[in-house]
Amino acid sequence: MADYQFIGSEIQKNCGIITLNRPQVLNAINVAMIQELAEQIYDFENDESVKTIILRGGDKAFAAGIDTKEMFCALEEQSFDVENYNMVFTVLQNCQKPVLAEVSGYALGIGFEIVLACDIILAADDAKFGQPEITLGIIPGFGAISRLLNFAGKAQMMDMVMSGKALNAEEAFSLGLISRIVPLKDLHDETLSLAVKIGAMSENAISAIKQCCNFSLRNPMNGGIEYEKMMVKSLTDSLEFREKLKNFLTKA
Repeated sequence: MADYQFIGSEIQKNCGIITLNRPQVLNAINVAMIQELAEQIYDFENDESVKTIILRGGDKAFAAGIDTKEMFCALEEQSFDVENYNMVFTVLQNCQKPVLAEVSGYALGIGFEIVLACDIILAADDAKFGQPEITLGIIPGFGAISRLLNFAGKAQMMDMVMSGKALNAEEAFSLGLISRIVPLKDLHDETLSLAVKIGAMSENAISAIKQCCNFSLRNPMNGGIEYEKMMVKSLTDSLEFREKLKNFLTKA
């Protein structure tokens, strides 16, 4: 496994775990961290021993936003390019393995956008989520508006993005933005347990679920339903499904 400066990575129980590691700045995200994160997600996706992926930060913050000092310097030098940050979202969107976000403390700005790009989100009871970009005179730039519009609806999205307010874990859960709220002391164990459970399921079926979800988010409902039918036909034609069904009937 590669030796990274701003993230840690390990494999536990067939789960690839990536930990954001800039605790001195609450995991503020710089371009180098984005590059490392995208590279490791890609590597885990192509590692046959890895069935699921977990993204996590520290107890105080998953990631408290973009590295504003680096951003300011790049703007002053006329070298800032928003595309430098997009690679991790492209990798997450294309990843066929389930990606779980494990969030405690602050997930703000681009940190929250990375969380929203994951498939399942488990949050500690102290978690805070928000898009404070408006306070700097800009807007979220990596999909938050579109994703919040899909998940929370127009009114809640506008409130968050226009006012810059943060949501606590209960508020985020009530809007369907996160999957579970877990006591901080149990957060990693529960996230890993869920990742292992999902990792034991059919890889073909898990991949099909992700493809159906991504397709439906980009297309009208009727198109999504037809896409699901196509996926079901493909899976029922597979040898894996027939063997599992036969084993199920034998045990019944």
